[in-house]
Amino acid sequence: MKKLISLAASAWMLICTSAFAVADTLTVDSMAVAQRVSDHEPGLAKIVEASSGTHWDVVALFSVVSPFLTGFLIVLIILIFNHRNKKAKYRLMEKAIEAGREIPQSFFEEKKPKKTPLQSAFALIGTGIGLFLMLWFVADHDVAFVGAIPLLIGLGKLLAYKMEEKSSKSEENDQQNG
Repeated sequence: MKKLISLAASAWMLICTSAFAVADTLTVDSMAVAQRVSDHEPGLAKIVEASSGTHWDVVALFSVVSPFLTGFLIVLIILIFNHRNKKAKYRLMEKAIEAGREIPQSFFEEKKPKKTPLQSAFALIGTGIGLFLMLWFVADHDVAFVGAIPLLIGLGKLLAYKMEEKSSKSEENDQQNG
């Protein structure tokens, strides 16, 4: 499930980046074409202006709306899968109770996998790189350095993990030798 969520989030970031770039490019290209045509052929300029307003506006609107719609659909799919899993778990409990079997206490506990510091560090590093690249291509280059914040936090966590690992190994060696 986690891999599905991370894959969906990556796809959503890619769609957001490409959609905004497409919308911006389409608007600029249609205006540039209309300007160049009007400079050379005044009769064709009216045709280009008439045709560029309808089709490209829909494409630009879809390019801007689709990332948000995709994000909504991803969240909706995750919620539906979680609901189905809980329903299946409750049906299993119901059948066990009807059969007269005792349900262990561990069945009622929600199992949340613990995140290791290493996983957290790599998640932050990946988020920082992704945010940096997205902002680099979509927004101003100065704004892209906002992605450096999670990147540097992730690098700090990675460094702390490596230092702790090294100190724990040296403590184990001291206990074995001493």
